[in-house]
Parts: sequence; structure tokens; C-alpha cells
Amino acid sequence: RSFIYSTSLPPAVCEAGIKAIDIMDSRSINSRKRLWKNRERLYQGLKQLGFNTLDSETPIIPVLAGNVKDALKMGRYLYRNKILAPAIRPPTVPEGKCRIRFSVTAGHTDKDIDPVPEILRKFKCSAYA
Repeated sequence: RSFIYSTSLPPAVCEAGIKAIDIMDSRSINSRKRLWKNRERLYQGLKQLGFNTLDSETPIIPVLAGNVKDALKMGRYLYRNKILAPAIRPPTVPEGKCRIRFSVTAGHTDKDIDPVPEILRKFKCSAYA
């Protein structure tokens, strides 16, 4: 047992928790709308340039890279261009199905999202690919 004796939380702490939940609840509709708008913006940008997103329907959008070496190269290229999107490789995914995983949030702006497809296009056309 981690606690032998315990005391209740002070009323002010409980009230702060309730208020935090109320604030999140009031913002959640707009946040969800913004999340799905952001997801669609990145997804469409990637699809228009021919990237295989494995038909993702969630705010986690994969871009198929193939083998481990290519996924790591792509991940490093993105990182050098100030985009944090990890390379996912075996054993997390099957051999030959390595990918870059983009996690879109409601906090992203168009300014955050819009450069991503173009940076990936440049990678695809570069000596890095």
C-alpha cells in the first residue's frame, strides 16, 4: 500500500479541477472541428503529391517509406526542416512497411501544416531519397 492514511483534497483544489473540466468542455467542440480541419488539410496535401498515406482516417497520418533506411533518411530530413515526425519501423510495423508518422493536433496552424507536403516533395526529388 502506498498510503496508510490519506486526507481529502482541499476544496479549492477540487473546485480548480471542476473549473478546468468546464473550460475544456466549452472549448472541445471548436478544438475537435479544428483538429479534423487540420487533419484534412495535411491529408489532402500529401495525397495531391502522390504520397501513400495508407488511407488513414485519423489525425495520425502515416506516409509509407518502405524500408528502414529510407524511413530513417526521411525522418532525419524532416527533422532538419523543423518537422518532428518519427520513423516507425519493425517491430512496430512489418518489414518493408516502414513509415513516417504525422500526429496532427488542434494546436497546429495552417502555417505549421502547409510546408509539410512541399518539404516531403523536395525530399522525394532530392539526392536524399
